[in-house]
Amino acid sequence: MAIASLKIAWVVRLCSGSCDFNRSVSYANEYYQNLQTRITNWYKIVSKLELHKHLSNLPDAALQEFTEWCVLEQSKVAGIEFKPDENKLKNLQSEDYLKQLIDQFLKVKPDPIRAGLVAAVAGKQADAHGLTGVAVVADFISLYVKYLIPKDGTAPEKVDTILADATQKQYEQLSQIAQKHGVKL
Repeated sequence: MAIASLKIAWVVRLCSGSCDFNRSVSYANEYYQNLQTRITNWYKIVSKLELHKHLSNLPDAALQEFTEWCVLEQSKVAGIEFKPDENKLKNLQSEDYLKQLIDQFLKVKPDPIRAGLVAAVAGKQADAHGLTGVAVVADFISLYVKYLIPKDGTAPEKVDTILADATQKQYEQLSQIAQKHGVKL
């Protein structure tokens, strides 16, 4: 419905004044097809950005940095204002630091029922990826935060777009961190 309205509006805009109506309709259809093709291609690219395939190739320091970004920065998009207790994080080894950070983060639940359901889905998906160590932790947190981003009541057709955008941002951030640690994704 909205696409048809867009096409009609585009034709009317093109035909203001004297013009060949059939040529304008043809141009609007061509423009619409190109736009639709670009969107479809974008979705294909984003859907292939499976972060878990890259996580096992990264050093623990890079995985920790990515997990911190998910928890401290990307979670803001999900509406989670998380401020870790720095005193509990001081002087901890990398693995203990990450456990403490995630423990603190998972206790922040704006909607406990939704957060629990999202954690179950993210956990099941992370388990299916077969990662170990810090990589599985980074995978779980990236999925958990990503799935919290769409708000309740979001139209189903918009959820896919929101998740694709979140995945793209995670991939870009992971790529930057990987490059900083000498790894190319």
